[in-house]
Amino acid sequence: MKFLHLFALLVLVIATAAVPLTDGQTGKTDKNSRVKRFPPPPRRVPRPWPTRSTPPPMRIPTPTSRPRALIPQNPWG
Repeated sequence: MKFLHLFALLVLVIATAAVPLTDGQTGKTDKNSRVKRFPPPPRRVPRPWPTRSTPPPMRIPTPTSRPRALIPQNPWG
């Protein structure tokens, strides 16, 4: 009876060792697997405009088109 238990345990160990490791456990992609577990990250899309290393110069604020209010002056002095 003890021999039967040892034989069953031996068969179980051999059966589990014969099963190949899955894709996630080895960390390598199987050549025959059609579905990739971890797809590669998407490629960076280049910007349509050129990037400059220096920031654009500050725009000098222009005076508004509305004339400023005149300061009332004292005609007598």
